[in-house]
Amino acid sequence: MPLLCGLELLEKIRRSDNKRIGQLPVLVMTSLLDSQTLDVVRKLGGDGLLQKPLDKENTLSVILDLIAGKKCLQRFSARDSDCSPSGEGVISPTLRRLIKTVAEGKRTK
Repeated sequence: MPLLCGLELLEKIRRSDNKRIGQLPVLVMTSLLDSQTLDVVRKLGGDGLLQKPLDKENTLSVILDLIAGKKCLQRFSARDSDCSPSGEGVISPTLRRLIKTVAEGKRTK
C-alpha cells in the first residue's frame, strides 16, 4: 500500500464515522512479530494477527475464529510477545513512527 501502512489503515478503520466500517473485523498479517507490534495491534483494535510466512492450518483457524466473532490475538503468549523481532521483514520508517507513537500513548482508538 503506497500511501499508508497496514496499522495506519487499521487506525483509520477504527476511527471511521461510519459505524459499519468501524466495526469491520481486521486481520493483521506481518513478517515481524515482537512485543511492540503485538501491543500496537491490540491498542489499535485489531481482531487477529498472523505471522508470515502463513501456515495453512493456522490461517484457516484464525479466519474461522474471526467469522465466529472471536478475537485472535490471545493465541500469542507472553513468551511469544516478548521475543525479538522475527521474520525477514523490514520495518518502514512510517511504520516505525506509528509503533513508537502508539507505544508512547499519543494515539487512542
